Amino acid sequence: MSAVGRTPSADDVRTAVGVGGIGSPVTPEDVEQQPLLAKGKVQRTPLPVSQLAVLCMVRLADPIAFTQIFPYVNAMVEELHVADNPAEVGFYSGLVDSLFAIAQLFTIFYWGRLSDRIGRRPVILTCLLGVACGSFCFGLSKSFYQMLISRAMGGAFSGIVVVVQSIISEITDKTNQAQAFPLIGTTWCIGAILGPLIGGTLSHPAERYPKIFGNYDFLKDRPYFLPCFISSLISCFSITIAYFFLEETLPSKVLEKKLRAAAKAELLRNPSTCSYGTLTPSITPGRPRDLSAGASLSCVETPATKVVGLTTQSLLLNQRVRNVLIAGFLLSFVWAGSETVFILWAYTPMSLGGLARKPAEIG
Repeated sequence: MSAVGRTPSADDVRTAVGVGGIGSPVTPEDVEQQPLLAKGKVQRTPLPVSQLAVLCMVRLADPIAFTQIFPYVNAMVEELHVADNPAEVGFYSGLVDSLFAIAQLFTIFYWGRLSDRIGRRPVILTCLLGVACGSFCFGLSKSFYQMLISRAMGGAFSGIVVVVQSIISEITDKTNQAQAFPLIGTTWCIGAILGPLIGGTLSHPAERYPKIFGNYDFLKDRPYFLPCFISSLISCFSITIAYFFLEETLPSKVLEKKLRAAAKAELLRNPSTCSYGTLTPSITPGRPRDLSAGASLSCVETPATKVVGLTTQSLLLNQRVRNVLIAGFLLSFVWAGSETVFILWAYTPMSLGGLARKPAEIG
C-alpha cells in the first residue's frame, strides 16, 4: 500500500503531535503535563471599606453593653442586699446576666423580619437607642427588679447582629465575603475586651478617683452608673455614625430609591410627559429596565412584586443549617459559662473557695 492511502499508526500519531513540536516523540510525562482545561483566575471584588468600618462601629456597642456589667454585677447584687448570704450571690447575678440573652433570644428573629420590611437603617438605629437606654437605666437601678427590667430592655433591643450580617451579605459577593464576615467576629472580641475593662475600671469612681469624682454625691449613691453611662455614650456615638454614614442596602429600598431618582430626572427633563400622581417608572416584572440617565421612563404606578422567602421550618430542616446552629450554640454556651463562672469565682470570698477579688481587679 502506498504512503498516501495508508492509515497512520499509533506511533505516527505520537510522533506527529509531540509536545516538543512537530515530529518530536510523545512521552507519558508529556501527556500528564498538558492541562485538560485552562482555568481563569477569579478576580476578587474590592471590599467596601467605608461601610464595613461603619458596621464595625455599630457592632461594637452591643458586646460592650453586654459585658460591661460582668466585673461588678456580683458586688452590685450584694450591695443592694438582694442576697444576704454570700453563697447566694451567684444565683441572682446569674439571673441578671442571662436575662439579656433570654430577651435577645425572643426578639432577635422579629428584628430581622422587621428589617426585611422597613429597611436595615431604621432597625439598627432603633436597636442602638434601646441598648443605650437599657445600659443607662441599669446604672440608675436601686433594686433587683430595676436591674432585671433594664437588663431585659437592653437584650430585647439587641438585634443588631442579625441586621449587620444581612447588610454584609448585601454589600459583598462570593469573592470577598470570606474577608468581610470575620470582621464582625473580631469586633465582638474587641467589645468583649473593652466592656469588662470599662466596668471594672469605672465602678465606684468616687472611691477610686476621689480627686475627680469625690465631690459627686450622685456617683456615691449610684457607684455603678459611670460605666453604664460610658456604655450608653458609645451606643449614642454608634447611632450618630450610622445615621450619617450607613447606607440602606435592603434590595427593595435600593430599587425604590433608584426608581424615584430616575423618575425625578425624567420629570425635570420632560415635565409634560408626567401627570399628577405617584412618580414611579414602569418596570415589567422579570425584565429590569435601564435606569441610566438616557433611559426612557413612563410615570405610571407599578405594583410591587412580592418576594417569597424560605420559612423557618424549611431552614431548620436543612442539615447544614442545623450543624451551624449547633456549633454556634456550643461555642456560645462554653464562652458565656466559663466567663461568668470565672468572674463569680474571682469575686467569691476565700472562705467559700473564691479569690475575693474586687471589681476593678476582675475587669
